[in-house]
Formats: sequence, structure tokens, C-alpha cells
Amino acid sequence: MAAAGPIGTGAVEPANVLRAYFAARRARAARRFLCCAVPVMTMLLVGVQAAAGLLAHGAVLAQMALSGAVAAGAAVAEWRATRTFHALIRGCRQAAPPQPY
Repeated sequence: MAAAGPIGTGAVEPANVLRAYFAARRARAARRFLCCAVPVMTMLLVGVQAAAGLLAHGAVLAQMALSGAVAAGAAVAEWRATRTFHALIRGCRQAAPPQPY
């Protein structure tokens, strides 16, 4: 018998739930970091280009688009990790027998 129930009953392993929880937390931390750091780095890069006289309209638009893509990718990764974690939690609740009060 496993910690979450008998093997083969479809019970969710606690290790899988913890793994999904920490993956969701890492994804959230990465998203928060990237959403703060990437715009700052983009503005610094635009500033350096402007100071060097290399500022082109297309280059600024490309940098802004890449900045947005990185933030969007981090948000999607967080959403997917959180969704996986919540699905495992729902599986635990459905697999658990009702508790008498």
C-alpha cells in the first residue's frame, strides 16, 4: 500500500503533488523576475543604442516585441504549471474517501 492509497487505484502520489507545487512556484518566481528584469534590460539596451547613435525604429520595435514575447512565454509556463498542480489537487480530492465529521 502506498502513502496515498493502494497501488493501481488511480490515487495521486504525494511526491507528484509536491513536484507540481514546486514547479508552479518556480514558474511563478521566474515569471515575476522576467516581467521585471526584461523591460529594464530592454530600456538599457535602447538607451545604449541611442547614446551610440545606432537607434533604429525597427530595432526598437523588435526589442519591444521580444521583451513582450519573453514575458508572455513566462506567463504561459506559469499558467501550465499551476494548471497541472490544480489538476493533481483535484485528483487527490476525488480519490480521497469522504471524512466523517
